Amino acid sequence: AAMQKKLMLIINPVAGRGAYTQNFAEAMKILSYGGYDVTLFYTQGRGDASRFAAENASAYDTVACIGGDGTLSEVLAGLMQLENRPPVGYIPMGTANDVATTLDIPKNDTLGAAKLILTGEPHDFDVGGFGEDGYFAYIAAFGAFTNVSYATPQNQKKALGHLAYVLQGMASLGILDATERIYKTVMTLIK
Repeated sequence: AAMQKKLMLIINPVAGRGAYTQNFAEAMKILSYGGYDVTLFYTQGRGDASRFAAENASAYDTVACIGGDGTLSEVLAGLMQLENRPPVGYIPMGTANDVATTLDIPKNDTLGAAKLILTGEPHDFDVGGFGEDGYFAYIAAFGAFTNVSYATPQNQKKALGHLAYVLQGMASLGILDATERIYKTVMTLIK
């Protein structure tokens, strides 16, 4: 049998309400049958994905992550600290998944994304840098919007998806004193 390639899989277990568990075993089987020996790394907090990638990725043929755009961004930031960077696979499980939309990666479809890790053509992806070790792959924020992603409550992200960020951003700029009212109305409509 051919040598198994080594895949480092970084998992953010809280992304998308822990949706990664759906079809997870099946996805592992796809990767395994596809020739990968998979090692799992579970994040517990901010910065873990970057640290895991920076410290371990050079020992792997491919690095992949399951999570949202924030998880992917962290993984890429960690890889930027390495000379030789392995290709990156992405199984999107976040709230907005804007990067996946841009790259045509199936969203909240663990199996489709896992298959793409095996069959997809690697291509370049721009990563920006600022300051000493600051890297961003998806969005760089400063000023009023810096805290939007973190300030947006999880329950709003769950119910409203991308719109939650928009409402939170408007609120942080003071455009909408009515944000709270609008949010409550939307939530009532959803129910």
